[in-house]
Amino acid sequence: MEIPFNLSDEKLKILLDGYFVWCNKNEDQKKYPGLEKHKSEERNKTLLNKEYLSSLSDEELVDEILKYIKTLEGPVGIRLGKPRVSGRISEIRRNILYIIEVPDDPFKKAEKILEGEYKIPIFYKAFWSPLFQAQYPELVPNWNNKTDKFLKKLGINLATFKKTTGEKYKLFSKAFLYLKHLDERHDFYTLDHITHYGTVIPEGINLIDELLFREWLNIENTQQTISDYVNIRNEAKKGIWEESYKWDILSKVNKAVFQDEITTENVVYKLKILKKQNPSVGSFVYWSNLENLISIANENPKYTVNLFEKLFQENKDLGERVDNFIKEAKKIKENIKLSTPLLGYILAAYNYRKYPLYKDSAFVNLRGLLGKDREWKSFSQGQKYEKFQQLSLTMGEYLKSNNSIKTVIVNEIETPLGITALDGQDFFYYLDEEIQYWRVLEPLEAEIVGRSLWPTCKEKGLIAIGFLDQPNAPDVKNMRDKMKIGDIVVAYLTEKRVGGIGTVIGNYEDYTMDKPEDKDYFNGEFWRRREIRWEHLPEKNDFWSVSEVPPGARKTVFQLDKNQYNEIFREIFLPNGGITKEKLLKEIFLKEEKFSQICSLLENSKKKQMIFQGPPGTGKTFVAQKIALYLTQSEDRIETIQFHPSYSYEDFIEGYRPKDGKFVLEAGIFKVFCERARKDENEKYILIIDEINRGNLSKIFGELLYLLEYRDKKAKLTYSQDKFSIPENVYIIGTMNTADRSLAIMDYALRRRFYFVDIKCETKRLEEWLNENGCKLKASKLIGSIEDMNNKIKDEMHSEDFAIGHSYFMRESLDDDKLKEVMDFGVKPLLKEYFFDKEDKVEEITRVMNSFFNKENSEQ
Repeated sequence: MEIPFNLSDEKLKILLDGYFVWCNKNEDQKKYPGLEKHKSEERNKTLLNKEYLSSLSDEELVDEILKYIKTLEGPVGIRLGKPRVSGRISEIRRNILYIIEVPDDPFKKAEKILEGEYKIPIFYKAFWSPLFQAQYPELVPNWNNKTDKFLKKLGINLATFKKTTGEKYKLFSKAFLYLKHLDERHDFYTLDHITHYGTVIPEGINLIDELLFREWLNIENTQQTISDYVNIRNEAKKGIWEESYKWDILSKVNKAVFQDEITTENVVYKLKILKKQNPSVGSFVYWSNLENLISIANENPKYTVNLFEKLFQENKDLGERVDNFIKEAKKIKENIKLSTPLLGYILAAYNYRKYPLYKDSAFVNLRGLLGKDREWKSFSQGQKYEKFQQLSLTMGEYLKSNNSIKTVIVNEIETPLGITALDGQDFFYYLDEEIQYWRVLEPLEAEIVGRSLWPTCKEKGLIAIGFLDQPNAPDVKNMRDKMKIGDIVVAYLTEKRVGGIGTVIGNYEDYTMDKPEDKDYFNGEFWRRREIRWEHLPEKNDFWSVSEVPPGARKTVFQLDKNQYNEIFREIFLPNGGITKEKLLKEIFLKEEKFSQICSLLENSKKKQMIFQGPPGTGKTFVAQKIALYLTQSEDRIETIQFHPSYSYEDFIEGYRPKDGKFVLEAGIFKVFCERARKDENEKYILIIDEINRGNLSKIFGELLYLLEYRDKKAKLTYSQDKFSIPENVYIIGTMNTADRSLAIMDYALRRRFYFVDIKCETKRLEEWLNENGCKLKASKLIGSIEDMNNKIKDEMHSEDFAIGHSYFMRESLDDDKLKEVMDFGVKPLLKEYFFDKEDKVEEITRVMNSFFNKENSEQ
């Protein structure tokens, strides 16, 4: 029987080898298969030995079974205590004798015990499977939940096979035998352990995801594919256009996701992996829309198939199909963001030659260039998409006939639909020079300059300034001498309001000396002007509100840098308004002053490295990830890793790894991350190192210790001897649990290269959060008790580093039962570590919380 793996043999071999690479870095993990094998051998000498088994009384066998249960992983011991074992001991004895005595097919035995006449309620696979493996170590693997999850990722979903338990066990065994055949170093014990590696360990999970990504897109090297794309994109200024490459990738995504049977399994799971593997490389098949697509598919899995079939059916007009898709999706959840760009992505991936990639800015751009169809605002999404298709085809013909635009834009594209991937900025990017960004003051009210400018500027397609008697004022010089056709303009209306964003399409005009009546739109003032094509205008109001005053508020014509412009653009156009400071401060327990200080230290100081330190449960990692997201505005430019005692220079920078029977020099996580950032120098890249003090930092960083301080210098790497530097756009945020400080004292040389920020237990903000999230207890009294408990810990430990953080108590609808769960399974075990062998001290510290376990303290 053919094993239905979804990875080729070559990629399965990479996975099997990756397991050993991981084990060799982790001494405890390396020993694990041997220890499990030893347990099996012991079971053969005791429980699976007929003479030994017969010598035991029922009471003695109960004790032996309980000892056996303690050797098992998972919650088996919680379910199977002494009362249940004692009550079923005669049946257990019968089943064990059946396993060791009867010469039946072992898979038939498994079926009889797990599902048939020998089944004992509550005694599931987790109890019997290790005994089957001990009896048949080269034929029957250990079967548990991690096994199911691992095989499912590799294309074998045992839950969906219409087979008996015995047949499923046999298929499972054949799958492991097949893997064992591919790599002779493996036996059933290492293969049992690889299920842990592939479903729990980030390194293993990421390896499987990348191998699936390669398999689906039919590429050998993910990083090389990404590098090829980046290089092509970076060469665009020299006359090379990357569209044909992008469409090639898009067609592969089509095959990976949409050409298989349309099911939740094939769509949602694959999309998640494809998005996870995506780097931040511009418009790399528009991954930004996948979050919405995944949300729709995840919302109601049973509904997903019908939903996508409505979009892909070919017997109706495209517009009608798009409208039906939106209508049906809204039945699942009203607040899902259903944008035409999202539908454009789905359809383009499904058939990239037939459907254009839709972008709002591209549609407005086409409409503006062609000068018609201004009634588009009244269209439904489906009608808008149909019109977009027509415009994109017309746009292709327009570009072909327009000699002023570089012919390479057309020559390298297989279909004119590819042109529509250009938005207003991209379009002019391929003309003569780099675009610039400007913030121009055009007030909505008359109070500022004595006249309301924006309504006329909006209607006539202008930016206009006065300065009648100041021909060389800085603002005039900016508009006249520095601004050029193709630049982007943000119209600022004062009071944190943006009226529109557009592109300069006209030369500087000055009518201050000669004031023709047909140019007088402002009753004799504001004669200095440029023509603008407004590509982005609010649909509902006269303006968009932004969270902060744009830079240069006291200037009339102010040049923005790209980051400043992007901040405005993202807040207006990204889903949910982008990651703004206001939204972020509602999620993290930091005051605005401290948040701004952290961002300023990272962005503006010489040091670009920072460590968040604080007690357990204060949300250090969460805060680091949120701040990184705010600064980058993209998850794809953030990498999170965790240090541990076995972490090495070879993992972080570079080192030799076994591959195909020899050792190959491979780049580590940080080196790869830096190379990605180096190719995208205008964007921020942030590496988050969780538990940074748990590693041997001097050993891990090596010569990078020098480079952290001197970003403009290069150092020779230990293995490759390459000269290496850390790019200016790479930032590092570490987290350090102060309760674990003794694990690794940071040497002063390294400490000098980082800023340190304390992240403390914020009980005041916790009280607000509890009240906002349905707390059933008296929140103010609870906060007082938490503070009292932390004060006692501080007095005992002579330090605030051992406090209990607020995140322990962040449970929605917190009541006495949930609080007791938090205390019993979260707080008290931690305190027992602090006060080893001092149970009375733990009880004394936590006694203040006991009153909350009584109903009378709940809110009425």
